[in-house]
Order: sequence, then C-alpha cells, then structure tokens
Amino acid sequence: MSPIVVEGKSLTKKYGDQAVVSDVSLQIHQGECFGLLGPNGAGKTSILRMISCLSEMTSGELFVLGQNARKNQRKIKSLIGVIPQEDHFEEEATVLENLMLFARYYKMDREAARLASQDVMRLFRLEPSTHKEVRYLSGGNRRKLSFARGMLHNPLLFIFDEPTVGMDSLARLWIWDYLKKIKREEKSIVLTTHFMEEAETLCDRVAIIDKGKILIQGAPQELIQNEIGKEVVQFEVKNSDISYYTSRIKEKGYVSLTLGNTIFIHVKKEMDSRPVLDFISSSQMVIRRAQLNDVFLKVTGHELKDEPIPYA
Repeated sequence: MSPIVVEGKSLTKKYGDQAVVSDVSLQIHQGECFGLLGPNGAGKTSILRMISCLSEMTSGELFVLGQNARKNQRKIKSLIGVIPQEDHFEEEATVLENLMLFARYYKMDREAARLASQDVMRLFRLEPSTHKEVRYLSGGNRRKLSFARGMLHNPLLFIFDEPTVGMDSLARLWIWDYLKKIKREEKSIVLTTHFMEEAETLCDRVAIIDKGKILIQGAPQELIQNEIGKEVVQFEVKNSDISYYTSRIKEKGYVSLTLGNTIFIHVKKEMDSRPVLDFISSSQMVIRRAQLNDVFLKVTGHELKDEPIPYA
C-alpha cells in the first residue's frame, strides 16, 4: 500500500452551532486521485479548506504529508498546490506578472520565478498571452492560469475545487489528461466535482458526502457494482402511474428509485432486464450501463448531470 498523504480522523467544522462537516474520517494515498462528491452545501469545499490549511477544524485530527495541520500550516502550504473554484488575480497585471507575484509567496528568487513561470505558461499554452492583462483573458484561459499558478512550485499534493467547471469539452479532456499525468508521477490529487463522468474517469476512490457526513466511499466501479449492478432501465411515466409500476417492479424482484416522474430500475449482474420490459409502457425508456450518478442518486436522493457549462 502506498504511503498515506492525507489522514483525517473525526473531522468536524462548525460555524457557530451549525456543523458543516461532521465526524468525517478519510485516508488518501500517494499517487491516488480521491474525489469528494456531493450536492451544493454538502461540506466538500469545507473539507478541502481544512486540508489546505485555509480553515481550522473545530475538532478532530488531520495530517497532511506527514505534518500536523494544527501546528504546521505554513509547511503544509509550501508542499501543496491549490486550484480553487473561484479565480482571484491582479486584473490589471499581465499573466507573467501574476505568476511572478505568486512565486514570491514560495520565496523563489526572481530568476527561479521567471523560469518556473515560463514553464507553466508553456505547459498550459498561455505563452501567446504572456504580456496580456488578466482582465482581457477569456474564461478558459483564466482557468488555465489558475492551474498554472497552483503548479508553480512543483507541489506534492494537488487540491482542485471543481477543476473543469466552465470549460468546454476540449479543454476539459485536456485537463483530464494532465491530471492523469500528475498521477503517473506518483503525486496525489484531491478534487471535488459535480461531473460524475469526471469522477469515474479520474478518481481511484470517491467519498459521497451530504449534510457534512460521508455516506459511502470506495472505488467508483466497486460502488457501482455493489450498489446498483450492471444496468439501469430508466423510463418516464405519468405521476398517477408511479405506484403501479413500482409495485410491479418489486413483485419481479428488482430494486427501483423514483425521481419526479422518472423510474430507475437497478439490474444486478445475475439478473436480466427483459422481464421488466414486458410490462413497461413508455415512449421515453432507455437501457444503459449503471453509472456513478446512479450511486449518487441512491445514497443522497439527488441527481447530478454530466453537462459542463462552457464559458460564453
């Protein structure tokens, strides 16, 4: 087993009397991509902020890269790269100037900062915008600059909050390839995402969180197999017909979930979907492979879509 790079025990974060993270325990290993999944307000970003030493835990224990997060925050910050969901730059400074300014936080001398800045600009194809003020960058290039800035100091652990939000499909695939490259270098990644396809593609393990608690965690394919099965029969019916269909499905020995007027039938590995097809009357029916989104729906009652919203 690879070394543990993040270990949290009974992590709790409160604002006043309200707990936004409650008794969360997790381990993340070297070379692993670990995903935190959950609806808005579930506590994902609060966990990232504690790991990043941007927010102190109310109670519990947390070690990051062997360092106690209560005592060695400055050391931890020097070893990790944080790419937040919201971009904050010096808007009237150029791309190069922003990178050089950020490099000062890591005590790089001017020449080392310049070389590191050039390297990350080349990596993220930002060289044509070297001397362009950030306020004139496109949304996609602003996001790339966030990545470049977080990687200036060659960190051992990367923390991404919604890494591909707002990116078009091509840029999204490029970022996926880069995150896979990070893993091949035996560096570790913690990320949040609302895109279930992204989590299935990138993450070695995921934790599904709701209301500040971890509901389930494990490898995506194992969770899909154990919680859902091999296939899902999905169809829409009138609200008045839902109880009829759910009772018939139960009689046939299948498990189903209902969201609005859509019914999802879980077909286990040893089962066949054909018996339920005989009594379903719907013009909007599909049979598809089971997905991580089905697990998410089952354990939280929420559904997430895999539709990125490109920048205008």
